[in-house]
Amino acid sequence: RGYPGWHIECSAMSMKYLGETLDIHTGGEDHLFPHHEDEIAQSEGATGKPFVNFWVHKKHILVNGEKMAKSKGNFYTIPDLEKREYAPLVYRFFILSNHYRSQTNFTFEKMDEAKNQLNRLIEFKERLEKITKDKDESEDVKKVLKETHKNFEKYINDDLNIPKALDEIFEMIKKINKIADADNLTKKDSQKALNFLKKFDEVLAILDYKPRKTKIDENEVKKLIAERNKARKEKNFKQADEIRQKLLDMGIEIKDTDKDTEWKVK
Repeated sequence: RGYPGWHIECSAMSMKYLGETLDIHTGGEDHLFPHHEDEIAQSEGATGKPFVNFWVHKKHILVNGEKMAKSKGNFYTIPDLEKREYAPLVYRFFILSNHYRSQTNFTFEKMDEAKNQLNRLIEFKERLEKITKDKDESEDVKKVLKETHKNFEKYINDDLNIPKALDEIFEMIKKINKIADADNLTKKDSQKALNFLKKFDEVLAILDYKPRKTKIDENEVKKLIAERNKARKEKNFKQADEIRQKLLDMGIEIKDTDKDTEWKVK
């Protein structure tokens, strides 16, 4: 008579679709008791087998240091974040940047940091895709990728320490960008680095992120850059700085290289 309770429903559904022993079972820390303990008692009582090999319980997410609640007006959904121009993958990256056992504090400042970090990752990928130098592979790049791969796996296998694994990725980006800045990165090198990015994204699933593009008048940007370069040649650094600031106000960042001036949307 009556209806099955929440705990027995979960045991029945999980065993039906995933088998009598689950490899990984996740949930919030509030599910430890009684829900998950009830699942274990019911399932193992019925089968005589271990119910789960690994439990992963996520600490609660705070918002500006407080518990999330609709009554406090600090309850946000993914559509709410999208209205503030945060793509769902930015939120995913923010969550990945915090270890699941640690208390995560959601703030919009931290979401901005996550967006900037994700933009940096995508910019690096796009830079690799543009490399055309046709020479032999660099031993330095091989060394960087080998070390990064080893450390990435080490941290992922250490209680899913994804924040540390991400640190390794950004350290790799810094080192390979330095090689590229010296014009020592070849097409073969960049292809190996791209293959590595695809491999680690099998774990993180964040590279599909598409940064929001601001509408920019490219002709106007190129015209201002040409004017700035002319001012620099004439040692009119005041005017050059004013043009740089004007470009920044337009949302354009510039970088002077030995060959020319590169620019990108912030």
